[in-house]
Amino acid sequence: MVHTRSIRDSGSERAQSTFLVIAALTVVGAAVAALFGLTAELVARGRLQTTADIAALAGVAGRPAASEVTTRNGARLIDLTESDGVVTVTVERDGRRAVASATDVPPSTVGRSERSPDDGSG
Repeated sequence: MVHTRSIRDSGSERAQSTFLVIAALTVVGAAVAALFGLTAELVARGRLQTTADIAALAGVAGRPAASEVTTRNGARLIDLTESDGVVTVTVERDGRRAVASATDVPPSTVGRSERSPDDGSG
């Protein structure tokens, strides 16, 4: 006995398989596009935050230095404030903003003796 398939069934199965492959490729393509967009956004935010960090460090020397660093990095200095030796800047690029702070005051020496090991008093 010879088993034969109907031509109609074979074509229907092929059409279903083709549809499933196209649907799967569409989903994968959309996922890749979304991932690419997310990656580009994260990179842009990271670069802007780096610009803000550099501008804050430069801002310790004054507003002109912070403004120049910001401009050279393709952003705009929105705000610079100084309070108790801490400089805080806000920078903007392409509608995104980033904030950073810096100081030239040494870090706290909490828990350490106020006497220097070199002062001969130890």
